[in-house]
Amino acid sequence: MFAEQQALVFKPGASKAPAVSNDDAQIMREALADGQWHLGRDLTRQIGFDERKLREVAEVISEANENDEIISTNNGYRFMRDATCDEIRVSLGRLESQIKKMTAKLIRRRNAAHRRLAAVPQPAREHITLNAQPSTLN
Repeated sequence: MFAEQQALVFKPGASKAPAVSNDDAQIMREALADGQWHLGRDLTRQIGFDERKLREVAEVISEANENDEIISTNNGYRFMRDATCDEIRVSLGRLESQIKKMTAKLIRRRNAAHRRLAAVPQPAREHITLNAQPSTLN
């Protein structure tokens, strides 16, 4: 990579994730308490969260307590403690696939940003700010 490409500064953007309250987390825990799989569309009807909020609440619960880790597959949402080993493997495989896709997307976009900025004359380049988070990926 060129030295000037490495000097690009990326700034984090504002989060658009929905806010999650303690009540939201408790509602989700209660919905999953039976140990069964729950499809996202069924949970949205049952507890009134849209799909995005559902994912965010599951993430917040999982980050707060590893005993409450929530996994998701095509079968829906479930506490990891209630899942079989195969179900956990499927969930982990899905997550790994998402990570690979997002990493590839990040690299594509970073390369496009470098190409775009390389075409901008040096004095004007100082006024350009890209809105992304710093990363160790090259």
